[in-house]
Amino acid sequence: MMQTTGTSRWRWGLIPIGILLIYGALLGLLWSVEGWDRGWRWVGTYLLSLVTFGLMVAWVALLAPWSKLWKILVLCDMLLAVVVVCVVFELEGFDGDLGPVIRLRRWGGEPAGPPDQRELSPAKPLIITSSQADSPGFLGSQRTASVPLRLDPQGWNTRQMQPLWSVPLGKGWSSFAVVGGYAFTQEMLGTREYVTCLELNTGKLVWRRAESESGQGFLSRIAGDGPRATPTVAQGKVYTLGSTGTLACFDAATGKRLWSRNVLAPYGAVPPNWGCASSPLVVQGLVIVAGGGGRSPALMAFHTQDGSPAWQAGPEGGASDCYDSPMLATLCGIDQVLHVNNQEVAGYDPRTGRKLWSHPWPWPGAEHPKVAQPLVVGPNQLVIAAGYDSGVALLKLSKGKQGELRAQLVWKNRNLKPKFTNLVLHQGHLFGLDMGILACVELRTGRRKWKRGRFGHGQVLLLGDVLLIQAEAGHLALVAADPGGYRLLGQVPALEDKTWNVPVVAQGLLLVRNDRQGMCFRLPQAKQGSESGNHLPSGSPPAS
Repeated sequence: MMQTTGTSRWRWGLIPIGILLIYGALLGLLWSVEGWDRGWRWVGTYLLSLVTFGLMVAWVALLAPWSKLWKILVLCDMLLAVVVVCVVFELEGFDGDLGPVIRLRRWGGEPAGPPDQRELSPAKPLIITSSQADSPGFLGSQRTASVPLRLDPQGWNTRQMQPLWSVPLGKGWSSFAVVGGYAFTQEMLGTREYVTCLELNTGKLVWRRAESESGQGFLSRIAGDGPRATPTVAQGKVYTLGSTGTLACFDAATGKRLWSRNVLAPYGAVPPNWGCASSPLVVQGLVIVAGGGGRSPALMAFHTQDGSPAWQAGPEGGASDCYDSPMLATLCGIDQVLHVNNQEVAGYDPRTGRKLWSHPWPWPGAEHPKVAQPLVVGPNQLVIAAGYDSGVALLKLSKGKQGELRAQLVWKNRNLKPKFTNLVLHQGHLFGLDMGILACVELRTGRRKWKRGRFGHGQVLLLGDVLLIQAEAGHLALVAADPGGYRLLGQVPALEDKTWNVPVVAQGLLLVRNDRQGMCFRLPQAKQGSESGNHLPSGSPPAS
């Protein structure tokens, strides 16, 4: 047995201190260097912590100047500490920066959504009357995340902003579609995905139907469980796309499922890495959705009457790891469906699927998901953006001699990088969350005017001349859409857990939800008005 002197024991004892000092120094460097993405910081933290723990275990087992009994006792204590932490706490998932979401473990378990998880039907068919104040699908009727409504910021406080109702919901990152007096959303109960209808003014459950006869919804510890897309309501029907590729149509008045089909199965394709997230686009008797991974097309259209295929378009596998929703717009006087995939942004003829134009998208960060919707900012211009290193760009379309459309890059930079959210336009400026921090960019030049206010990977809506921000942490904030500088007008508490879902403003109400809960607020002194400052092409047809 090796004998150690007091001096050698002291020297061997410096090793764990050195390991911890190096760990702390590297950790400080990792989180202090400017410009590094928070997601990579967290990945580095996990790896660094794992290596450090392994070195400490190795030091105790091999180098510590202790007897074998003491080594065993210390190793058992280290193991016991890990077990105690795992028993007391649980990893609920990850936030948008891959940071851990940890909470005290609930030993009694928790209900997976509402206590009543049956399929339900209304006592009698609903009377659903649409109006201009509705929000019939993802990001509103035109998918611009802009609402022609003006708020009174003075009423944006905890005392006046009390919820009208709060109800438990199943897992999922869908938003609400609001038509008439009803709100429609998607949720996962157990392992099945459902479309759900709530009474708008009370939150009362009206009907609930499974999206298919069988099948399991999407499960992911990192991305969260359940559906991602938002229902689209059009002409008395509700159209949904489940997280694993099931496209379905329901009668909005009765909840009856009229048809459903898996849009990926015919191609032997699989959902994208984080699940199918394409909210259906309904136009000219067709329902259009994006494809998945593998061999599926980028876009697919089906007849609304029976779900039979109408056309497919785009490169095979072009929708892999892309999560935007097809949207209808008018550019250069031509109606077209805009879609972003991992290879390109393109416009398609909504009747035939013929590609009208395209622009390559293989910029730095092309391996990362494309989530943000294209934003039409003029009669022949649109903005595209994505998180990480992809950044933001302004494209200009023009007609060739034969009438063909061509796309030209006006400018491109990394001044605005929306990861999960979408951009809005006001007074010639773009506003959005730049990897979790609110930023303002001048549309004409791409120059950033300011960047301030960390809201995480939440969502942004434009209401008149203010930005309504759903923070990732769950609270709601109101910020002036002012190119001159950042001005926080107020914050109110709302949801209590991680929230990636898009808020909805319709009929003077604000609806928010996450994968546990849905809430409704009456907006303070809401008044109908015009969206001054937004330059949108006149005559753009609605999305549904």
